[in-house]
Amino acid sequence: MILLPVAVVAIAFVLYDLTRSKRRVDVVEVGGSSSRGVVLALGRFEGRQLLRHPAFFAGLGFVAVGAVLIARGNDGHDLSNDVSLLILLLFPLAGMTIIAVSLMTLRARRDGTEELLASTPVSEDARTGSHLLTALWAMVVGAICTLVLLVSLYIAGAHGRPSIGELLVGPVLVGCAVAVGVTASRLLPSVAIGFIAVIAMGAFQGLTDHFSGPGTTRTSWFAPWVQTPEFIPDGIWPRRPWSHLVYLVGLGVFAAALGFLVRRRDGRRVLAVVAALTLIAAGGIVQSRPFPSSVAERAAAYVEHPSRVCRTPSDVEYCAYQDRAAMIDLWSPAVQNVVRVVPPSVRARRLRIVQRVSPLAIYHMPGSVLVRLSATTPSRAPQAWPPDGAIHPNMSWCTYGSACSLALATQVGAWAVGLPLDPSAVEWSDPYGRPEVQGYDSSGQARAVVALWLGAQSSPGSRALFRSRIAVGTRPTPDASRRGGEPFFVAGCDGMNETGTRFGVQDGLFAKQLLDLPDDRVARVFNENWSRFADPRTSSAEVAELFGLRRAEPQELLVSFSIC
Repeated sequence: MILLPVAVVAIAFVLYDLTRSKRRVDVVEVGGSSSRGVVLALGRFEGRQLLRHPAFFAGLGFVAVGAVLIARGNDGHDLSNDVSLLILLLFPLAGMTIIAVSLMTLRARRDGTEELLASTPVSEDARTGSHLLTALWAMVVGAICTLVLLVSLYIAGAHGRPSIGELLVGPVLVGCAVAVGVTASRLLPSVAIGFIAVIAMGAFQGLTDHFSGPGTTRTSWFAPWVQTPEFIPDGIWPRRPWSHLVYLVGLGVFAAALGFLVRRRDGRRVLAVVAALTLIAAGGIVQSRPFPSSVAERAAAYVEHPSRVCRTPSDVEYCAYQDRAAMIDLWSPAVQNVVRVVPPSVRARRLRIVQRVSPLAIYHMPGSVLVRLSATTPSRAPQAWPPDGAIHPNMSWCTYGSACSLALATQVGAWAVGLPLDPSAVEWSDPYGRPEVQGYDSSGQARAVVALWLGAQSSPGSRALFRSRIAVGTRPTPDASRRGGEPFFVAGCDGMNETGTRFGVQDGLFAKQLLDLPDDRVARVFNENWSRFADPRTSSAEVAELFGLRRAEPQELLVSFSIC
């Protein structure tokens, strides 16, 4: 919807540009050479022009910013399972390439030299071919950018060997952008057509994203950028990078052939269009094949009978999937910084952190996987995993920020005070909307304040995130006005989404005020009164009275909590 007014303005400008000059006469080409040498010579010139074009430089700037942000982050995922982030970061370069090539193709029109250009001994087909040859320069730059982004991911902590077929998607996408820019300019010769083509590319990506792959996942096989399934763990989804590459090359060839077909329809040009459509069909059919039975069986076993690695440092048992054992080192700081604060009698209960596939991921698996799951596995909403007393991180961890760390630490705090850890049900009526998680409402209980403070004090990042996400205000947003007083979950954006307790916003405000007091004092008071504060009958008002905390005035609207 945001792009709609932009598209309307751009289309209106194109129509105006096409009709504004009454003095412009039709250009009749008198003929010219289309020899290979002429096309290559012009192609070299246009390639150098593209590399110096401001729009192309702007696209490279976006890539550079992405590389810096990646290198400064903490991204430990396995590149052998997913490199889609690299392709996504090349989208701005592809968009700016469309604009640059479009402006270069329409250079004569913008300068008012179309008649002069038509009188030269070079045919328009040769000029179209030379512009299309700039795809070679663009693809080389795209390959270099892919390599730079790949190095940035390794610097950020990623590991594994990525698929060559998936890495090639980036340069091919930039090459396709050249074909789109040239053909769009031939179809509608207006200086704004490049911007419209970029909007159309974004719309094509967005619309094809709604054509699901096998099952009910959010994966689209027909979008230029195929993102990995949002809720399905890496390693169990069939990846077909080479067939998608064929499909993408077919789209580029089709766009290029259409640029020639605009001028004249002869056998060779029609044959090129048919060949491009054949590539699109072949690649599309192969890449969108149903989930194989062998993969479905492996996925079901991955969910129900995983091979885990377990460690027990400092009397806390951690169990992670064998291919994700490194995540134990990510969980441990958040867990230990809570466990060390609670009384010895609580630590003696032996906390267990056991990784498993979340219900949200299972709901989005294909039907061929769901029918192979046992009755105790949540395969349909509103089912949930049965409670077992352990905390269950899911298969990923937040790439940036402290959202997952805060969520896990708060779960440990909930375990310490005896709050429920697992949701009672998960409703998901809209596969493209947000799930409705049903859980225990702890509003007004002292133990809720204790759990929130334990999670927030676990690290400087968690402390800062908690402070920034819960507040009072007299001029909130309309959304906050609607949801301001509702109990909230503390769940990570993408890496910690199983939690069974809702917290009251007033209790969150009390916990935030406790962060302003010395941690050792708050911990000492909580330990001395642990039995009292862990009792569900004790109200949070008693905590506020003991520490002298301020309660929000009735006229102050409580802003809804979110850590994403």
